[in-house]
Amino acid sequence: VRLLGAGPYESAAGKRQRHGESPRCCLLAAAGNEMAPAGSSGDLHRVACRAMEPEPEDRYRTVKEFQRAIEEVGAHRESLSMVSSAESHLARAETGDEYADYSQAVFAFREAARLWPKNDRAAAGELASRRSFAASAFAKHDYGLALENLSGLDDADSVALAAKVRRAKTIALLRQKRIRLLTFAAIGLAAAVIVILAAARMT
Repeated sequence: VRLLGAGPYESAAGKRQRHGESPRCCLLAAAGNEMAPAGSSGDLHRVACRAMEPEPEDRYRTVKEFQRAIEEVGAHRESLSMVSSAESHLARAETGDEYADYSQAVFAFREAARLWPKNDRAAAGELASRRSFAASAFAKHDYGLALENLSGLDDADSVALAAKVRRAKTIALLRQKRIRLLTFAAIGLAAAVIVILAAARMT
């Protein structure tokens, strides 16, 4: 495990783990577990440093455990990359107001969160994109789509927006019902007029 940690360390630090002006200096650095200062303090560097701990009990217990830690770092990087892509889609959606861009943003944020559940940017981004998508749908009187995007969101802004959408949807349904009743009444009245006129002609 300790030997395997050298590769990720050098990848994260951008330099070899041991430093010295001569082979002897390098050997002395190795004996004292002195490592070159890293140019990074990210997840990969953290995993590599743990793998190279001097005491065996402080390292990963097995190669498989170390491998899983490396794979998790890869998932983190992919998740962060996906968040950046999602943020671009959201910015484009809020400028162009296109459903397709909103959908791509929501999907990308959701996938980023699936890859790394502790990615706070992904969680916050999904919330923002769903709420923004809902607001766009609401403005276009697409109440079903707006409520679909707000489903399960319990923050104050989303709850308030959902209440506005439901009120607007109820008013729209009542208006449609009233129009249908008026249409049926007009049809009935027209039919009655036709019958009366026909009867008048027959007499």
